[in-house]
Amino acid sequence: MPENAWKLQDAKARFSEVVRLAKEKGAQPVTKHGKTEVYVVAAEEFEKLKAANQPKLTGQAIVDAFRDPRIRGLEFRRDSVYSPIRDVPIFEDEKTPAK
Repeated sequence: MPENAWKLQDAKARFSEVVRLAKEKGAQPVTKHGKTEVYVVAAEEFEKLKAANQPKLTGQAIVDAFRDPRIRGLEFRRDSVYSPIRDVPIFEDEKTPAK
């Protein structure tokens, strides 16, 4: 258990302080029955961690994905929606003069 860990009941009673310390000093561990259950972290730190764990979606990642042997031989079907072509009326002012 980390030295600076908060017992759950203390963290609940002093939540504002836990939040302030998370913003000033970093993640604040909260324990339950002597085991770390959660960390309270500043929003900025959380966003950085979340962004770091996102896969990088690049064109190369797509090419690499298609090289994966598990998808070789798969056939892809493209579903298209076909609509009938309709006549568009030509109004008198839109007619081009005959040459």
